[in-house]
Amino acid sequence: PTPPSARTQPLARQPKTWVLEKGDDWLKGKLDGTIVSTDGTVTLGYHPQTLYDPQETIGAFCLLPAENGSLFVGTVGPARLLKLEGGNKRVVAEIADEAVVTAIAVAPDKSLWFATAPSGLIFRIAPDSQKPKQICKTNATVWGISFFNDGTAILATGPEGKVLTIAEGEKEPKLLVQLPERHALAIAKAPDGSVFVGTNPRGKVYRISVNGKVEPIFEAPQNPVQALAVDKKGNLYVGVSGSAIVYIVKPDGSWRELRRFTPERHIMALWGLDDGILVATGSPGKIYRLTSDGIASWIYDSEQTHLLTVAANGDSLYAIPSGSGEVVALCRNKEGVYQSPVLDTGQVARWGVLRFIADLPEGTQVYIQARSGNTANPDKTWSNWSPPIAFSDQNLLCPPARYLQLRISLKANDSNQAPVLRRVSLVYLPKNQPPKLTVQEPLAGAIVSGKVTIRWRGEDPDRDRLSYEVFLSSDGKTWQQIREGGVQQQKQQEGQEQKEEQQEGKREEQRQPIGATTASSMVWDTTKFTDGKYWLKVVASDRIANPDDPQTAEQIIAPITVDNTLPSVGTHAVKREGDKLLVPVYDNTFVASAEFRPEGGEWQAAICQDGVFDQPYELLVIDFSRLQKNVKAFEIRIRDAAGNERVEKIALP
Repeated sequence: PTPPSARTQPLARQPKTWVLEKGDDWLKGKLDGTIVSTDGTVTLGYHPQTLYDPQETIGAFCLLPAENGSLFVGTVGPARLLKLEGGNKRVVAEIADEAVVTAIAVAPDKSLWFATAPSGLIFRIAPDSQKPKQICKTNATVWGISFFNDGTAILATGPEGKVLTIAEGEKEPKLLVQLPERHALAIAKAPDGSVFVGTNPRGKVYRISVNGKVEPIFEAPQNPVQALAVDKKGNLYVGVSGSAIVYIVKPDGSWRELRRFTPERHIMALWGLDDGILVATGSPGKIYRLTSDGIASWIYDSEQTHLLTVAANGDSLYAIPSGSGEVVALCRNKEGVYQSPVLDTGQVARWGVLRFIADLPEGTQVYIQARSGNTANPDKTWSNWSPPIAFSDQNLLCPPARYLQLRISLKANDSNQAPVLRRVSLVYLPKNQPPKLTVQEPLAGAIVSGKVTIRWRGEDPDRDRLSYEVFLSSDGKTWQQIREGGVQQQKQQEGQEQKEEQQEGKREEQRQPIGATTASSMVWDTTKFTDGKYWLKVVASDRIANPDDPQTAEQIIAPITVDNTLPSVGTHAVKREGDKLLVPVYDNTFVASAEFRPEGGEWQAAICQDGVFDQPYELLVIDFSRLQKNVKAFEIRIRDAAGNERVEKIALP
């Protein structure tokens, strides 16, 4: 293949491509039964199904999925442990005088543990029993329960930041460590059997090894740790409150900010997955799936201010919205629609080919429609949705417009398998925009002679390559093109270019008009033109890249006075008045300066009678007292406004 350095760049203006592949802008689209990810994938989403609808003030506070598909729920007001299974609800335990079940966990021996507040009671339900047995009273708020592999329970508590342990068979907790924070608020277990604990109000994370060693491993900048989770790869995820940030701490101890959610303000709960986590947020309450690479998928919007918790059991997802206190299961949708953010092309654009890549299990469907308009927000002036496109590489049938929006429809098969749209791209060509041109020199009013450099600066908003033509007019109406060297050289150049074009034959790109240049300056030989006033016009064009729709910009500079005639000295009219000699001088434009000197001497500035050199006629005043007495003749040098210069020798009268 040709190396990149040797490839020629295309001359024609290239179309642009809108790629809906990666980026947070995907999350700004409208979800209707779909999930969209920051890696550009779109698939079917979930709809909530209420599993537990609280009565009176008894709302759900925490939950834990069980292996058999059932769900344990801890409630608030009063403290109850419920079991939801197959649409049925059963009260496993109701703890008198306690207000809330704060934590639920399953021990290595499959026994079920839960804690209540405000007394901090700990209960255990053996695998072969239906009744809870109180183990102890901690006199603290137990925010989380985890276990070492040997069955020792680890309790994260507040408000004194104590981490307690209860060994298997023991009935009283022991203090493992009192952390320098008010609350040990979050807890999670690592694959190696150690336990992580996160604190509040200063967000620190500690690792507690199986031998009881406690060491700090992470400190969140400025924010309290609200939730912890570990995925199957051993990555620790830290969710903080105050700013909805999730950090990842790798098994080797390295860490980084994985994702910052906006406009959310809190990370309320995390749940570990094979690769990544589920994230429940607050203000507002949403659920995301977040991978270890930082790819976020917006799964569910509760329309509540907070989600208290989130959990998964296989393909089933569960959450507790804070405002309602209900328990919802998120069920996969059969159909869904995603409306993309609005594309702004900046100009009216023509639409080209739509391409997409999708995973389509047998029986699933994906089709894409589009609409366009010239207002930033779709309204009645927009076009109707285009016919659906079910296959890639199809032309998009939408009227040319500045704005465009896609609508993506997905449908699952009878086995509830969902299609996954992985990439969408659209080719479009915005209307060509005119270039901008500034002539830098000469300026209006300039008086020029000889070879003059005309300079300009051109800019194109589409970054097209520009060409330029220069014209001259003596009346501002009829224009003559000029080029390097003047009219005669121009004719010779035209003949040469015509000969070269015949030799080359047809070229793929459209040639520039004869006399056009891509340079930003041109030398104008004014000696090929008669003296007088002229209009100078420079025209910039992007026809190189847009042969079918060229745009131009022009600027006229006037008047420009051409003066190639030398000024003259009226030697016949020289007069002497005492020690002064009066010498008349003339020019087509005006005399700009004068000097005099005795033969072979140094030049000295001359003055004019009216004190200012600014007229076509000036009377020079030569003061004899400034010359040597034996001088018989002297020289006068005069210049006009165009820089023309004449030297005359004058004998003293």
